[in-house]
Amino acid sequence: MSVESVRRADVIAWSADESVEAWVLVEVGVPVGYEQDWFDDDEQEAELAHVIVAPDRRAAGTGRRLVSAPADRGAARFDSVVMRVRPENIAVQRCYAAAGLVRVSADQEAEWNVGQPVPCVWMHR
Repeated sequence: MSVESVRRADVIAWSADESVEAWVLVEVGVPVGYEQDWFDDDEQEAELAHVIVAPDRRAAGTGRRLVSAPADRGAARFDSVVMRVRPENIAVQRCYAAAGLVRVSADQEAEWNVGQPVPCVWMHR
């Protein structure tokens, strides 16, 4: 998903649930990234989602910064912090790995992909 394709209404809808914490990364007064933390007390896990980085800030460490702090917050609260990404999105997988996440086992990934609209690569910390 590119920044150009994200509508304001989508972002508002994504963050409507009370279990979601939405974050905007601002540099010199300009928003350059967006990310959400989904906290699930029942599952005892945090999932980071909807990570969006401004096109002119990609490959500059912005994504890694945007993911690292929420991963730290999630890890402080739960034993499990997960993220999912489409398999073809290699750049984002590298970003998540640089932020300290690793891919789950193939068996775990297959289990977590049951019922998903699109099979994902799952990473955790």
